Amino acid sequence: MLTLNALFKEVNHHFPDRRITLRSALLTWAEHPDWRDELRALLEPCGLNLGTLNKILSWEKNEGLNQEVPIFSRAVKNGLAGRPVAASLLWVLSEMPYNPLTLDLVHDGLDLQRLREILSAIQPVPAILATVIDETDRNMSTLAQYGRNLTKLAKSGAFDALYPRQNELEQLILILMKTQKGNAVITGQAGAGKTALVELFARAISTGNVPETFVNATIYEVSLSKMLAGTMYRGQFEERLDALLVELKANPHVILFVDEMHLLWGAGRTSESAMDASNILKPFLARGEIRMIGATTTEDYHRYIAQDSALGRRFEVLPLEAPSGELLHNLVAFMAESIHSQTGIDISEDVPAAAISLTERYLPQRSQPDKAINLLDLAAAKARMTGAAMVTRAMLMKILAEQTGQPISELDTVGQEALAGLESRINRQLIGQSEAVKQVMRVIIYRQQFTNHGEERNLGTFLFAGPTGVGKTELGRILAREFYGSEDRLLHIDLAEYTQSATASRLIGSAPGLVGHENPGLLAAFLHETGSGVILFDEVEKADPDIRDFLLGILDNGRARTGKGELLSTRGCIIIVTTNVLTQEDLVTKGFGFAGNQEEKKATDLLRKHFPPEFLGRFDELILFRSLSQADLRAIIDLRLDETLARLKEQDIQVEFTREALVDYLLEKLEGGGARGVQRAIERYFSQPLAEQMLTGLEYHWEPAP
Repeated sequence: MLTLNALFKEVNHHFPDRRITLRSALLTWAEHPDWRDELRALLEPCGLNLGTLNKILSWEKNEGLNQEVPIFSRAVKNGLAGRPVAASLLWVLSEMPYNPLTLDLVHDGLDLQRLREILSAIQPVPAILATVIDETDRNMSTLAQYGRNLTKLAKSGAFDALYPRQNELEQLILILMKTQKGNAVITGQAGAGKTALVELFARAISTGNVPETFVNATIYEVSLSKMLAGTMYRGQFEERLDALLVELKANPHVILFVDEMHLLWGAGRTSESAMDASNILKPFLARGEIRMIGATTTEDYHRYIAQDSALGRRFEVLPLEAPSGELLHNLVAFMAESIHSQTGIDISEDVPAAAISLTERYLPQRSQPDKAINLLDLAAAKARMTGAAMVTRAMLMKILAEQTGQPISELDTVGQEALAGLESRINRQLIGQSEAVKQVMRVIIYRQQFTNHGEERNLGTFLFAGPTGVGKTELGRILAREFYGSEDRLLHIDLAEYTQSATASRLIGSAPGLVGHENPGLLAAFLHETGSGVILFDEVEKADPDIRDFLLGILDNGRARTGKGELLSTRGCIIIVTTNVLTQEDLVTKGFGFAGNQEEKKATDLLRKHFPPEFLGRFDELILFRSLSQADLRAIIDLRLDETLARLKEQDIQVEFTREALVDYLLEKLEGGGARGVQRAIERYFSQPLAEQMLTGLEYHWEPAP
């Protein structure tokens, strides 16, 4: 039987200056009088005669032989030279469907599937030869070199079998079956399942569960980054892309899939030419010569693809909404089973539902089902690392606490001791406003424990009213520190800077095409970075009425849209709006206090003179901050002095003084301003004189000035 080793020698005899390639080896085999009968017996049952084979192999013989990749040098290196030709050479041919030579042979009648069946009956392909075939396929096919065969991966079981998106799959197939504009672009938020939908389509093709049009279809995902890699000179990228498109045109059963499709816009463009990947692609799409699926976020679609009408009109948009309800639960439950089968870690029945509710609650800016599945995957990895046998709800909460910095394990418990402890910690830091703190905590406790976590509402919305310097802003800062774990979880927005309606872009970013549209805005950036926290809108009475109207959506259902149309969620956030329209005189003359509903009605009546009813009606609580008494101011001075002395102690500075005398002195020096005045008095009458005296290097004993 003819072996590769014998064939190699004959090829070298006929082509002494050429590398041993697939074309030269087949040509030598077909022309040799002692060997060609064996080749005829293998190929004729597959629809190809030797005359046609010789004609194809002889085409541009000299030029073609130089361009072929020397695949048999790899065969020699891998010890295959002694193998029969039929079990090696033709196997290589049959497993390279997109090689130019194979395409020519198939065009003239070769049935690759029949050839594989005949070869399998002779001898299955060896594992070591499969490696050579894969290497050859990558080097010989542009599609295989720059992409991956999703249909082939689906046949090997690489994708999930029961991804429950059948309705969306039917819509995708319907678009691709159109005679005009039969290309689809799947849009949706990151993590909504766009790529998974294409993988589901590939699996449906691999199992034959598709219309007859797509029974023999193949989906190739092509990576633009691979095509751009190593392109140093002008024209290299265009050459690669053109070769890819020519190959797609020659194989109408191949469907091109491009993830992050917006990258087509500008890919390969240089300062010398406006030609990019999208412009090269347009003629092929316009003539219907290729079929394509793209995937990108809704924002990037409108920013790049929709702006190019010539490109955008070639595609039918398939919006993919984040799943909810039963569909979301089925997705996460299915992935829990998949994780269990891959890792061996048990996942209790309540964990998928817990993953959904917890991520909805604490990761509102990310999309389902990605965030719930990612949490399950992290928990399973944690269980494997620690040796645990099962993923539990407590494990999910611990991981979320690490991710968000929020003490979830404490706040999620029903026990009243932890919540009461939180209130007492706040009261130790905020003097004189215990009733205001109680009202805030009452709302937060209720929302934490008894509301539907999937509900589109904030954790609490409050209007803090009262004179300046009584602790309205300070309470927001303390809530960020004690409730969310860090003062970095506070977004302080001074509405005195938003006196014009156009300034709303500072919060939510500009619309596409306008100056500064690349900046997300303060509110959007904060929510993307932290997910949740305290959002404090200070001195709302100074803001433009349009800014107050913008706040209505946030206060009502915890939703707002950025300038780019992206939906922001403040669910899980504490929203605080402060106002100073109630002055010290109002509190005294109107008799406001905390005795009951009568005082609240008086305050509401006064606030209605400044704000419309629809604005005031959006808050969970209207909270009045009372003026600070002398006892309150004394306690605040004590607290701030302790903080100042602690900082001095860190620098090894000891100060001796009579505390009561110092407190009395500072109390006398207060010039109004409430708690802010306390800090100014300590700096002016204690810290600054101390710093000046320390510069002299002499021992300093503080005494109150006369």
